[in-house]
Amino acid sequence: RCRRRMTAEVSAAARGAFSGGATAVTVNDYHSSNLNILIDELDDRCRLVAGGAGPLNFLQGMDPDCAGIFYTGFHSKAGTVASALSHTWSTNLNDLRIAGESTGEYGLIAYVAGTFGVPVLLVTGDQTACDQTEDFFKRPIAKAVVKEGISQTGAISIHPKKAQELIELKAVEAMQEVGRTEPTVLPANATV
Repeated sequence: RCRRRMTAEVSAAARGAFSGGATAVTVNDYHSSNLNILIDELDDRCRLVAGGAGPLNFLQGMDPDCAGIFYTGFHSKAGTVASALSHTWSTNLNDLRIAGESTGEYGLIAYVAGTFGVPVLLVTGDQTACDQTEDFFKRPIAKAVVKEGISQTGAISIHPKKAQELIELKAVEAMQEVGRTEPTVLPANATV
């Protein structure tokens, strides 16, 4: 059931991207076993990276021609209280600091994408995940808040159809930033 919901939300983001002018969408299924997205139910215009995706697992299939990245179904960083599934890679990692700043997967992925010259344009998830991502960028970002985290394993969610509608709408909005949003560049001599 959760895989179907995730697939539907990713498809909604893809529909919004295509409506906003995208000519191609590559979906990268990189959480857990990398087998979460149901390809038969994914928007059929998408390509899917799944399974053992290699060393750049979370950005496999991306290249410098990519106009932007959407974070779909994201979570807040490790140690965040009252946020659904807050973690950074695993529950064993307490904090990730890059250039002295505490961040989650959203920060690391943004820096790696930045080396390709690709900006992050959209984030979807609970309120805290969306806010942390926006705070990290220190700029407004299109965000689709589809739930309110109440604990590590609990949330108050909007109806899945409403979530899909919101994600599609915000994806169209995010596409308006193509060519106007700068990639996130790792500061020189930064430590991790």
